[in-house]
Amino acid sequence: MENKDNFYVASRKERILINEVISRLYTCHYKKYLTDPYGNDVYDGLVIKFEDDTYTPKGTDIYEAKIRDRNYPTVLLERKKFKALFNYAKRYSDYPVNVFYLSCHPEKTYLFHLDKKRKYNWVKEEHNKSTMDMSKGTEIKEVVYLDIEEAAYVIDIRSLDIEKIDFEREKPKKIDNIIINQKRSRCLYDYLTKKDDDNENI
Repeated sequence: MENKDNFYVASRKERILINEVISRLYTCHYKKYLTDPYGNDVYDGLVIKFEDDTYTPKGTDIYEAKIRDRNYPTVLLERKKFKALFNYAKRYSDYPVNVFYLSCHPEKTYLFHLDKKRKYNWVKEEHNKSTMDMSKGTEIKEVVYLDIEEAAYVIDIRSLDIEKIDFEREKPKKIDNIIINQKRSRCLYDYLTKKDDDNENI
């Protein structure tokens, strides 16, 4: 039960982070969707962007986020997660799709624009199977270390400020209310969570 609660707390903070980043970066008309912290979705958040004059879709941004308790010069990303994000992105291929990876540290937040065509330096290393449950042991994972100097954006959001950001929001804009209201909007929720084959190879 403790591991499940820890997972929820961490996942909830990631949605707060994404929500704050979206509110700071986007100036166009958009519709956002934040996945359920208890869910098993491939991604954490999604933004569909629209033309300002016609409101027709013009692109989709997919977000994955991690919050870290230390300042690291590089950020670890698993190839399994990388593939899953780009496989999910295929369902929005009618318009340009971006896949972003957010890493929030005690000093700053780094936003990486992932590129399927780029040749990343993937390495195989032994890591914990789960970051929330060390009792599951370790396994060999294929990972890459992204240099924070290569981040597309550096955002002034500190990991210690995440809960404060949500606490200071008006009630309708708090992360839990946003997610609940999105689930109630079944049309958008069903559309964004429809099941496709997300296990194709990249």
